[in-house]
Amino acid sequence: MEFALSPRLAELKQRAASLTGKIMQFEGECEANNGLPPEAHAVIRDEVLAHGLPAIKMPAE
Repeated sequence: MEFALSPRLAELKQRAASLTGKIMQFEGECEANNGLPPEAHAVIRDEVLAHGLPAIKMPAE
């Protein structure tokens, strides 16, 4: 049984880890202000797209 990640999944894992580091910069601000301003959302959206990952679209409810 093979447990190693395929090259494609290993690359995806690396991109996701890199993106996590970018997003975590906003954690303190988000906690302190009970959310983020639109400018921060724009930066996060741009980082998600730059990392080649789809942005999640969810209604506010």
